[in-house]
Amino acid sequence: MRQTAFHKILVATDFSDHARVALNQAVALAKLYGASLTLMHVARDVRAAVEVVTFGAAGGLVTGKLDNIEEEVRRDSDERLHQLVNECRVAGVTASCQTLVGTPFIQLIQQVQRQAFDLVVAGTHGQSGARRFWVGSTAGKLVRKCPAAVWITRADGGAGVGAVLVPCDFSTVSRKALSIAAALALKADAELHLLHVYNLDDLPRLMPDTDEVEEEVGRYRRIVRRGSVERLRQCLAEVAIEPRRYTLHALPGIPWRAIGSAARRLKADLIAMGAVGRGGLVGLLIGNTAEKVLHTSQASVLTIKPDDFVSPVPPA
Repeated sequence: MRQTAFHKILVATDFSDHARVALNQAVALAKLYGASLTLMHVARDVRAAVEVVTFGAAGGLVTGKLDNIEEEVRRDSDERLHQLVNECRVAGVTASCQTLVGTPFIQLIQQVQRQAFDLVVAGTHGQSGARRFWVGSTAGKLVRKCPAAVWITRADGGAGVGAVLVPCDFSTVSRKALSIAAALALKADAELHLLHVYNLDDLPRLMPDTDEVEEEVGRYRRIVRRGSVERLRQCLAEVAIEPRRYTLHALPGIPWRAIGSAARRLKADLIAMGAVGRGGLVGLLIGNTAEKVLHTSQASVLTIKPDDFVSPVPPA
C-alpha cells in the first residue's frame, strides 16, 4: 500500500531560529498525523578535530581534557533539548530527544536507518543574500542521501499548510509524492495543485518560419497541454485520495524554473516532489530539478525517495 502518512518524525535542530521554524512545523505535523517526534542535535566531534591538529606531548595534554569538554557539550545540548521536549508535550505531542556527536548529516541518516523514521524535518539558513542550506549544506545532503522523506522548512514560514504544489513527471516516485501530498492536503484542508512541465521551446526553431507553421505549432502546444492535464487527472484518480480543493496545471518551460514560478504565483506553502538516483550514483537528484527548487523556492520543500532507494551512507 502506498505511503500516505508519517508516524515517526525526526526533527534536526541546532537551536537556531530557523530550527525553531522546523520544530513548529514538526509539531503541527505530529498533531495532524498522531505521530511521535524525536528531537536530535548533532555536536561536532571535538576530539577528532583536536587529534588532527595536535601531535606529540602537546597533543596528549590537550586530548586529556576532551572528556570534560565533551561531557559539558552533551550536558548543554541535553538541557536545551529537554526544554524543547517539554514544550512539545505541553502542546500535546509525544516527544523524546537525543544528543549525537559527529558529522551532522551522517549521524542523522544513521539514526533514520536504525530507528526507521519515515520523515526528517530540518530548517534552512539564509546567507549572503541567497538561500543556503542549514548547517553547511546538511539539509542538501539529507535530501540527496537520506532514505526517508525530508521536509525542509523555509526560514520565514509558518507551521500551517494552505496550499501544496506537486510537480509530476508521471514517474513512480512522483506518483508516490502525489499520494503523500494528496493525503496531507485532505487532512489539512489545503488546496492541492498538481503540475506537469513540458518543454516545447525547441519546436519552433526546428520548423520553417511561416504563418502556417506557427499555427500548427500553436495547435500542437494545445494538444500537449490537454494531454498533460488528462494524465494528471488519471494520476490523481489512481491515488484514490481526492482533496476537497485541487487544480491541475500544465505549463511549458524548464522544470525547476516553472515549478518555482508556479509556487510563487499560487502562493504555495509546500512543494512536494520525488527525488531519485541517476547515472549510477545513488542519492543524486534526477536532472537536479529538486536541488534547484530547494535553492530557489520560497516555499518549504518535501522530497520523497523511491521505494528501492538505498542511502550511500553506511549504517552505523
